[in-house]
Amino acid sequence: MSVLDLRNEPRLFYGSAEARALYRGAERVWSKPAPPISTWYGIGPGQVPMDHKYAQGVANGGLITSVPNLGGAGAMFNLTVNGTVPIVGNGVDLDPNDYFSLASQADVVGTRLFVVVDFRSVDVNQFIAGQGETNADGGKTNLLLLAGGGSLRLAKNDGTNVNATIPLSPPVAPLIRLYEIEDVPGGNVSVWINAEFRGSTPNPHASYLIKRIAAGQSTGGGINGVLYRTLSLIQGGDYAARVQAIRARLNQEYGLGMAA
Repeated sequence: MSVLDLRNEPRLFYGSAEARALYRGAERVWSKPAPPISTWYGIGPGQVPMDHKYAQGVANGGLITSVPNLGGAGAMFNLTVNGTVPIVGNGVDLDPNDYFSLASQADVVGTRLFVVVDFRSVDVNQFIAGQGETNADGGKTNLLLLAGGGSLRLAKNDGTNVNATIPLSPPVAPLIRLYEIEDVPGGNVSVWINAEFRGSTPNPHASYLIKRIAAGQSTGGGINGVLYRTLSLIQGGDYAARVQAIRARLNQEYGLGMAA
C-alpha cells in the first residue's frame, strides 16, 4: 500500500479524499501549520531567549501568580506578578496598576521584541515595558505607545532624556494585534503591526534595558487591556526567515487575521 506524504506541502486544496480526511472547514483549504516557536529556543544569533505565554503561567483560583520564561535564557527571564491578574481566554487581563517583573534585565537592542496585546483604550499612554532602576543599572526606560496611538517611543533617562519616537501611520486602534519592535545597534528602531511596516527612526541607544513588562520606570500607568504573549528574537543567523515563521505561528495561535 502506498503512503501519501503531505508533510512538506504548504497548502492543499479541498477536493481529494486525502484532503477531505485532513480538513473539513468552510474555507475548503488546508494550510500546513507553522513550526512551533520552541524550534528556535536558544541564546545565540537567530534564536529566541525570551518567550512568555501569559495564560499558561502558574495560576491560583484563575489568577496568575508567576510566568516562566519558556525561551532559551531560562529562569533569568522568569516573571513575577505585581497585582491581581485574571486569566481571560489565551491571555491575562491587566489594569494600569498590574505589571510583571523580570528576574534579570533584558536588553532590547540587537533583538526584535514581539508583543501580542489587545489595548482596551489608547486614549492615554500604554507602557509596554521598561525599568525604574538606577542609572548605574542602565538608566530608567519607558517603552510605550503614546496617547492617541499615533507613535511608539523608546525613552531612556540616564541623566538626560534620550528618545527614539516612531510615528505610526495609521494610528493604532484598540484590537488584538502583534507589535514588533526591532532595535538595530547603530541602525534604526523600526515597528511592524500585524506584519505591516509602520515606521522607523535612528536608534540612539547602545543598550536599552527592561526589567518590567506592562510598566515603565514608574508603576501605576501600565497596559490597560489583555496581554497574550511577549518574546524576543536575537538578530543574526537565519533571522529574516525566523521573523516570518514566528509571525505565522502567532497568527495561527491568536487569530490575528494577518495574511498568510
